[in-house]
Amino acid sequence: MIHSIKNQFNSASNFAYGQFQSGIDLGAKISVKLDDVKLLIETTETSLKLIGLISDISKFIPFETIFPFLKDGKRIIGIFLGLRSIKFFMEKPLEKSWKLIALNVAGLSLFCFTIIDVLARFKVDFSPIHSVFKRVLVFGILPFAGLINLSTITLLGMVFLMTLDKQKRLNQEETKWKQRQNDFSNFKIFTDLKVESYRFKAEQQDKSKKWTAIQGSSKEALKLYFDGRKLRLNSKLQINRLQKTSTRISLLSTSIKISSIVFSTFVIVSGVGFPVLFGTTLTLAVLKCSLGLGNYFLKRRITHLNSNLPKNPILSGLSI
Repeated sequence: MIHSIKNQFNSASNFAYGQFQSGIDLGAKISVKLDDVKLLIETTETSLKLIGLISDISKFIPFETIFPFLKDGKRIIGIFLGLRSIKFFMEKPLEKSWKLIALNVAGLSLFCFTIIDVLARFKVDFSPIHSVFKRVLVFGILPFAGLINLSTITLLGMVFLMTLDKQKRLNQEETKWKQRQNDFSNFKIFTDLKVESYRFKAEQQDKSKKWTAIQGSSKEALKLYFDGRKLRLNSKLQINRLQKTSTRISLLSTSIKISSIVFSTFVIVSGVGFPVLFGTTLTLAVLKCSLGLGNYFLKRRITHLNSNLPKNPILSGLSI
């Protein structure tokens, strides 16, 4: 009897966990789609702040209605973004790189603060928690004693480092593909070298047979084949160059975000620079949104080129 109850409990627990995991996976997938929406909200918010500086126009815009609406939209997106971090910690996080771990620790912290913020909108009382944070020396003036700022800077810092890693990989890919481009220009020598490299490797006899068959093709067929390979390679190099431009924009945009948070934190904590706080943060926000929009259209172009990448040519019934 006890054994049966235990089995039923385990079965119900496994089912509940599976449903929970499915919900987290779905939320994480949705969050990817919301990145563009977040950019749109931030751009709208920055545009309205700029319009607010023009008194003749600003009096016709209901800022007191629009800004809370945009803020609620950012809260909802923040919750979905936090689901990515929850999913990360459900999938053997200690096997991942320290940058990913730090990024998702920061993301999980921001998720918790967002949940508290949302619950506070429904009149849940968090004053005891806030009173504890307000007692922290120096940083008590900031929400949650600056932990939101620290988590955001940590998250952006990890994004910056990971973007640098991506830039390094793209440089390595460019070097490899340019070398391959030279190899394809001397395709007869390249083919002979391939045959020789695989001839005495027992575990790669299939590749040896393929390249031997290609080696036996006519010069005209080989030229046609490698012209097709070069066409695909040139497209890859074009995509690589655009991706490198995108990473440079991302690095600059992330640097601006970090600078804005550091500057505003310094001003609020020290009390120095209040007169220029609004103008400086607004200028940085305009730069950030401009770069974000430019990067958005650049990534769309990269996606279009990837979807129309020329296929590898086939020679003698072989595709390599």
